[in-house]
Amino acid sequence: MNFQFRQIRSKSNWEIRKMGKYFGTDGFRGEANVVLTVEHAFKVGRFLGWYYGQDHKAKVVIGKDTRRSSYMFEYALVAGLTASGANAYLLHVTTTPSVSYVTRTENFDCGIMISASHNPFYDNGIKVINGKGHKLEAEVEAKIEAYIDGEIDELPLAKKEDIGLTINQILQSKLKISSRLRQQIINEKLITCNELLCDTRKNLELGDFINIDFNYWEDNSNIVPTPMDLDILYEDEWILIVNKPSGIPVHPSMQHYENSLSNGIKFYFDTIGLHKKIRPVNRLDIGTSGIVVFAKCAYSHEYLSLQMQNNTFSKTYLAIVHGKLDENTGTIDLPIARKNNSIIERCIDFETGKPSITKYEVLDYSIDSNCSLVKCNLITGRTHQIRVHFSHIGHPLIGDSLYGNFDFKRLMLHCSAIKFTPINTNNFLIIKSPPKDFYI
Repeated sequence: MNFQFRQIRSKSNWEIRKMGKYFGTDGFRGEANVVLTVEHAFKVGRFLGWYYGQDHKAKVVIGKDTRRSSYMFEYALVAGLTASGANAYLLHVTTTPSVSYVTRTENFDCGIMISASHNPFYDNGIKVINGKGHKLEAEVEAKIEAYIDGEIDELPLAKKEDIGLTINQILQSKLKISSRLRQQIINEKLITCNELLCDTRKNLELGDFINIDFNYWEDNSNIVPTPMDLDILYEDEWILIVNKPSGIPVHPSMQHYENSLSNGIKFYFDTIGLHKKIRPVNRLDIGTSGIVVFAKCAYSHEYLSLQMQNNTFSKTYLAIVHGKLDENTGTIDLPIARKNNSIIERCIDFETGKPSITKYEVLDYSIDSNCSLVKCNLITGRTHQIRVHFSHIGHPLIGDSLYGNFDFKRLMLHCSAIKFTPINTNNFLIIKSPPKDFYI
């Protein structure tokens, strides 16, 4: 039988303490996923959530260090605690004394620190702190070990409203709010629970009402407001959708410092008293006309940008191309890369190009002008994708001086429809017919 001597700092004497199978004087330590695994962490959480929650809803606070495996163990512990019906509160990266202090002063049933102190980076540990801020009692550690080894019957799982959930978990998992924006919400004190300012670590109870104020003031003075006759297609508290004319860029630049679409949006925001950054969700080339979506706050921008990344934000384009295509429908699957020694131009490159897919349907063909009207749906969203694809197959867009050498009054490309899932609304579709200067 192993024994370990440990000094009690508050006393001048020594005591002999029996070492457990997993827990020593500094908790459960060992090489991550070798000695200490996520299964261990989950079971520690399961037992603590059940043990302290037998006569009330247990509250457990968790801190961690910066080891990569700490994030893995944090989620495993939260899963175990929540599965047993406990409320898990996350301090994120912090120190052991701070976990001890918060546990004691905020009336937590226990605290958990994920750290292996000065051990090698590939090690990690789980140290449990009791409600008084001290090391967990040896008898409770022994019970945890017995549960890990299967000597205690399986514990009941929390169900329905007994499953705990923190505000932070809702922001992350339900609303898909990034860590950066979550931190801003905390710093700016933008969140209330039942009309009272609250910490995102607060556990939610059935019937709680959460409000996040995204209407806070933002500095947008870097864009010059310019009066502009905007063609507004749709507007609500989250987004503004406009129809961009050809020849106007979306963003300001050295050549278009005051006459971009963003300048016009800035002027419009000023007139309605909206002090927000200018956040376009999708972008169009200067020569391309059609639908552009602007987010009115950081959350709606993240919400729609995530759909863009997941290809659930669909865009339909109309293009007029040179010649008659062999097939009335088809798919162009050719990888696109940046052209060497060019900042703007793209090309087909089978070695370094990124996957790029365009589906098309021929809507009309003019014998007189030898041009085809084509509807395009982008499966991927690469820069100049439609222009590069059709140029490569021998049907460059009319008016495309970069890829087709066509001297025409405008680029014959128009974003005619978008489909996405707005906030608090089912899928909806916006369609805009092309302008009068768009014809075969």
